[in-house]
Amino acid sequence: MSAAALAPHAVLLAALVAVTVLVLREGHRTRHHPTHGRTRPHHRHTGTAHDDTAAITRHDKERPMYPTLFTNPGVKQFAEEVDAERTRQLAKFGEQHHPDIEPRDIPAVTHPYYAQRADIWKQVNSERATPSNSGRCLAHCADKDGELHTHTAWDGVLLEEVYEALAEPDPAKLRTELVQIAAVCAAWVHDLDSRTAPTTPAV
Repeated sequence: MSAAALAPHAVLLAALVAVTVLVLREGHRTRHHPTHGRTRPHHRHTGTAHDDTAAITRHDKERPMYPTLFTNPGVKQFAEEVDAERTRQLAKFGEQHHPDIEPRDIPAVTHPYYAQRADIWKQVNSERATPSNSGRCLAHCADKDGELHTHTAWDGVLLEEVYEALAEPDPAKLRTELVQIAAVCAAWVHDLDSRTAPTTPAV
C-alpha cells in the first residue's frame, strides 16, 4: 500500500487512539470512584494541619495503586505513556467532546461503508493467517527456506478493529470496540519494545 493511501489511515488511527484513551480513563474513574459524575458535598476547611494531613492520608489509602491493575507484560508502561500523552493533549486542546461520526454524514450510509472496510480487512487478515510459501513469498520470505508460514501483520489487525469500531452505531458496543483497539495498540507497542535487544552495560 502506498504512503498516500496510508495517510488517511494514520490520521484515523491517531484520532481513535485519543478517543480510546478517554474511554479507558472514564471507565477507570467510574470503577474506582463510585461518586464520579455526581456532585460531591463541599467540606469546609477547618484550618488545622491535623485535619489536612488526615484528609491526604485517607485520600492516598482510597486511591487505587496502578501496578495492581495490570496483569499483562507491557500494559502498565503503555498505560503510563498514554496517560502522559493525554496530559499533553489536554494542555494543548483542553477537554474535547465530538460526535462519533461527521454530523453531515448519513449514518445509514457511513456505518455500512465502514463495515465493508472491516470485512475487507477481515478477509486480508484471514488470507495472511493462512500458511503459504508461494507468490510474493518467493521474493520477500527467503529466510523461511520454503517452509509454510503465515503473514499476519499489525497493520491489518489494527485496521480491522478500527473499521469495526467505526461501523458500530451502538454506543455501548462502540465502547467495547474502542477498548479492543486500545488492547491491540498495547500489544503492538509491546511487540515493538520486544524487538529492541537490551544493551550490555559497559564494563
